[in-house]
Amino acid sequence: MSDVLWLKDRTNRYEKAGILLNRTGSIHVDGRFDGNPKKGDFLMRRWEQYISHDHQLFIRKLEKFAGLPNVQKSPITTNRILVYQTLCFILSHAYISNGPAAPLDWRYTVRNGYFDSSGYIGSGENPDLDKFSFDKELFRKQDGDLFDNPYYRFWLIYEHDLIQDTRELKLGFEESSGTMLAPDGGKQFDLMKIYNSQGRNSEGFQHLLEQDLYCYLRGFGAVA
Repeated sequence: MSDVLWLKDRTNRYEKAGILLNRTGSIHVDGRFDGNPKKGDFLMRRWEQYISHDHQLFIRKLEKFAGLPNVQKSPITTNRILVYQTLCFILSHAYISNGPAAPLDWRYTVRNGYFDSSGYIGSGENPDLDKFSFDKELFRKQDGDLFDNPYYRFWLIYEHDLIQDTRELKLGFEESSGTMLAPDGGKQFDLMKIYNSQGRNSEGFQHLLEQDLYCYLRGFGAVA
């Protein structure tokens, strides 16, 4: 399942509840989040078609199909949410700046801290985590860890040069602490502190990312 992003119910209220997002653009609801036995394929398209239309309407339709609740008020922002928002920000800006004509894997790739081969040979911790100075306590098991494995809480961003066929490690993230790190002894960032400094305003948080983080990723500056 290396080409699939699996959205899973961490509460395990409904054991098989989950949404599988495939690299090619297919979306499969493996089990609904409301106990309804209905499941199946949502749509079979490429991601460019989703992004180029009303993405909020697309999300609402997917939520309804998967039996997710209609949220009237956004939940409290947590460290995990800020990590996911930052990852989405980087990938979406890479897409927008290059357009749908660019190769699907152009420039940035996000990889988890654990290689999950879905039962086949090859599962294990991502060795590139050794290039970051994460607090060792973060590698201890925590309540709610997926499959009781702390490495699923880590995410790494790589930058690709398709012409030179090279890959460079750019950033590392840990969900429970909201930590963002540059590799090889680079500076550590507390995403929640940044968010709080902007009055817990999502637009202010994203504006800082756009000013500093994206410039660093595009080579116009350094994380300092």
